[in-house]
Amino acid sequence: MLALRSPILSLRRKQDVTLIVGLKCSDGFVICSDSQETAGPNNQYRVDRKKLIPKRCGNFDIAAAGSGNNGELIDACTQRLHDNITSTNIRTLPELKKFIEQELLDFRKNEASDYSRSDKGMAFIIGARSVDPPACTAWLSSASRLTEIMESAITGHEDYRYDYLLDNLYRSDLTLAQGVFLGLHVMGIAEQTSNCIKAPVTVITVKAGRLREETQATIDQLVLRVKLFAAQTESMMLACADTGLHQQEFSGKFKEFISTVLLFRKEYISALIGEKIEQGLNTVNDDYNLIPLGTEIVYHPTDKQAEAMRKMHEDMVKKLRDQESGQQDYARILANLAAVKACSQAEAAQRAGGSAVDMSVRESAGVAMNELLHTMLMGPYKITERAAIALGRFFEFSNARFDLEFGKEENQRLRMMALDQTIAVIQSELNSQNQAPSPANPSQS
Repeated sequence: MLALRSPILSLRRKQDVTLIVGLKCSDGFVICSDSQETAGPNNQYRVDRKKLIPKRCGNFDIAAAGSGNNGELIDACTQRLHDNITSTNIRTLPELKKFIEQELLDFRKNEASDYSRSDKGMAFIIGARSVDPPACTAWLSSASRLTEIMESAITGHEDYRYDYLLDNLYRSDLTLAQGVFLGLHVMGIAEQTSNCIKAPVTVITVKAGRLREETQATIDQLVLRVKLFAAQTESMMLACADTGLHQQEFSGKFKEFISTVLLFRKEYISALIGEKIEQGLNTVNDDYNLIPLGTEIVYHPTDKQAEAMRKMHEDMVKKLRDQESGQQDYARILANLAAVKACSQAEAAQRAGGSAVDMSVRESAGVAMNELLHTMLMGPYKITERAAIALGRFFEFSNARFDLEFGKEENQRLRMMALDQTIAVIQSELNSQNQAPSPANPSQS
């Protein structure tokens, strides 16, 4: 027992030599941290420990990770921040910044007063989001002061190679997705070149609407993708610099590079789409896009799936028809289309500098659209097939995601044209119905 006691006790004193990266992106912040601590005599033991954990603290979502020579102090300081922020009534990020600065100063003066100056040398990267009002930021600490991250920040294991990577690859217009890739790239290089850095990596994205930890399964996939594409670009860089290559040979390598990268991207996008379909597209709430906006998804069901979808569609139509209460009356359809048109015209006038659209106009258009959708889904039931097709085309053009790539004004004009054409078709069908001869009276035949 005595032989085991000394190493166990020594493990309690941890040296938290870590690497934390913070990036400001065009649509939020990204924070990455590794998960290694060193412990024992001469730090010969490596211990896995998650360091970046999001917490709800009062009106704030907080994710703080620290680096320094004493992991116990960092843990204690982080816990103190979580506890004390939760117990306050502060609401805004500027108030939170002042509060954390005072907490860091007080912690060093009081709770850590018996520790050495080296042990008290801690640095934090903190991501924060206020719930109400919604806002977000990320700070880098220096002593007891916090500085907002305006570009990129790195703390922990000092190595100029990692700073060099950030200096060369960081751009102010990085999207959140690109920020995640850059953070993972730096952490991957660090793991390959240092005994103090080790995966798994924790990734936090901070936006005004949400502070979220990425799942480990997604991180593992993204890490593989970063390594794969990095290898391709590095190979192409050498070919670009080699002026000894014949023009035709270089052109062939460049074409091969493009086709390979496009193939990899296509495969990744296809795999992601499959995952999203399995999850249910309506339940997916990604904070950054891994599938290009506007991607057209073509789903090829099996015979069994197709039959199930056909049966589901038939059941839906039957239920709608059973609940039909005048939605397929031509006059009612025209009134609903007129309400939608009135709202569209009011919105166009507002964009041209006019007054705001009256709320009652918007509400009427919303009710009208719901009824028109009901009418269209029932199909040719009490209306003709021509009228049902016209309503279907109207909804295609009304879809907010439908973009003809002619610009906003031209798209709106085309939608209005589609609305007018639908009104014309429905009016024509109404006229035909009114002009149709009445059925003969059996008693008079």
